[in-house]
Amino acid sequence: MGIREASIEDTAAIAQVHVDSWRTAYQGIISDEYLANLDVKAREAGWIRFFEQSNRSSVIYVAVNEADSIVGFISGGATRSPEYGYDAELYSIYLLSSYQGQGIGARLAEEIVDYFRRMGYRSFMLWVLEQNSAVDFYKRLGGEVFDRKELVIGEETFIELAVGWKSQHENNHSRTP
Repeated sequence: MGIREASIEDTAAIAQVHVDSWRTAYQGIISDEYLANLDVKAREAGWIRFFEQSNRSSVIYVAVNEADSIVGFISGGATRSPEYGYDAELYSIYLLSSYQGQGIGARLAEEIVDYFRRMGYRSFMLWVLEQNSAVDFYKRLGGEVFDRKELVIGEETFIELAVGWKSQHENNHSRTP
């Protein structure tokens, strides 16, 4: 299993992983109809925009299997919620279900944290649906829930949790992964 920085040529594969992982991760949480209607081409267009608008304050890393197929990805960069006092944000992390539980998510997280450090970011946060099993993964990595908000997906309202890692300098009790 390898991890590398993604390029715009990877957008189709990233979009496919994004949709496939949503359909498994959110099954039983988000309506089946909404999940069935996720559009890979629309997600690909969004990832192309991400690359076109990126200014080195954000990055995507991909996990590739032995056949060099993308099986997961992580994206992050400058925070989109500066009011919370974190300077970086993990925007997304998705992994095909058949590759979960093998340490790949943790390796992707380590890669993005290294990127944050190289960019001079001292703390970071993310948003995650409260019902997502990844909440426990983030807590095991030392993340602390510090806020919550409502999020509408389709016609349903969910609670999204803000999870953060402060720098060791600011909070000697947190473990930044």
